[in-house]
Amino acid sequence: MAKIFEEPIDCKRILREISILKAIRGMAGVVQLLEIVPPSDPVTFDCVYLVLEYCQSDLKKLLRQNRYLSLNQVRRIMTNLLEALSLLHSSQLVHRDLKPANVLLNDDMNIKICDFGLSRSVVDLQNTSKNILK
Repeated sequence: MAKIFEEPIDCKRILREISILKAIRGMAGVVQLLEIVPPSDPVTFDCVYLVLEYCQSDLKKLLRQNRYLSLNQVRRIMTNLLEALSLLHSSQLVHRDLKPANVLLNDDMNIKICDFGLSRSVVDLQNTSKNILK
């Protein structure tokens, strides 16, 4: 992620993503943050490098291919996706940007949800709505 300090909103999203990925480390169905590469110069850096676990493809690419999926493969994708969302929601998190490009896939059709920059805690959303209604 380059030029992270040009837009304050981008800084917030990057910080939110890192915080969420650290908080839900080890959760099934969520891409794992393996490492944050430290900048060579901590004073003047403007790029952040996040090392995430490797996945072969994403659901958007799979859907664009002229590839036949068996009923079992579709069931596996949907079951894994719903289980991952259930775990996220039980952790009081809402993704808010779930789309095929943010669902990573391995060859065995196991999914990993990624891109938590727009995610929110349900507690934060409830507090925000209470403040708006006052």
